[in-house]
Amino acid sequence: MKKIQALLFSLALLLIGSTPALASIGTSTLGADIEVVPGQSLSGSFLVYNGNEAPTNISIEVGDFTRDEEGGVQILPPNSQPHSLANFIAFSPASFTLAAGSGKSQEVRFTVSIPAGVSGPHWAALLVREVGQSASNNQTASNQQQVGVQLDLQIGVQIRQVDPTLAINTARITQVDILPPDHDKPMRVVTEFENTGTIFQKPSGEVRIIDSSGKIVARIPIDSFRMLPGGKRRLEVPLTQNLAAGDYLALVVIDFGGDFLLAGQARFTASK
Repeated sequence: MKKIQALLFSLALLLIGSTPALASIGTSTLGADIEVVPGQSLSGSFLVYNGNEAPTNISIEVGDFTRDEEGGVQILPPNSQPHSLANFIAFSPASFTLAAGSGKSQEVRFTVSIPAGVSGPHWAALLVREVGQSASNNQTASNQQQVGVQLDLQIGVQIRQVDPTLAINTARITQVDILPPDHDKPMRVVTEFENTGTIFQKPSGEVRIIDSSGKIVARIPIDSFRMLPGGKRRLEVPLTQNLAAGDYLALVVIDFGGDFLLAGQARFTASK
């Protein structure tokens, strides 16, 4: 495999934060999927942008992350997860000041080096933090406020490494259930999905509602979602359609990027 020396991420500007009182920052990407064979390395970069007219102090550190079954991202201490990339990534600069002016930027470079004999995948996040100072504009001798450092905003740029020699793309649907209406919640189709492979997936799909004659009477899309290797996800799709009374089949179809589609089903009865 040809060793890749550098990878430059040049994605559209993403401004995060809209509160005028805070210095909003943005990054040119929120994550990258990279392939690194053990014994080799890969270098890349991303940009950190200033979102307003004031200079902004930035600090960067590495942390682990995981996803819960609802899809939420949880930031964790470095090297706290079995597949942590924290020990294998170096970056620079770790702190800097963004120049005044909306759109001013600073390049942050990183290198992922996987030792020989260490199999993947691995992942971590470079945590880009805005460090601001809070102080009163009208301090008096009798009423002075202490100037303190506060963390105003944090953006996690996810770095996801795959060993292409061990890349396996597999997944499964482990269960499909129907939840009855509950107070203000309609009937829901709940699907348990699992990434059983060694790559990072971005599945999507749909729920097809089929009546007793075999006709598809409704299609509800399942928007794409990210899956870590070995991760599990609980997908809850509400059925807001006005279904006639009768028996139905909920067929869940998920495209996980493999050579085939996954499907699971559950039967239910709609009543007026």
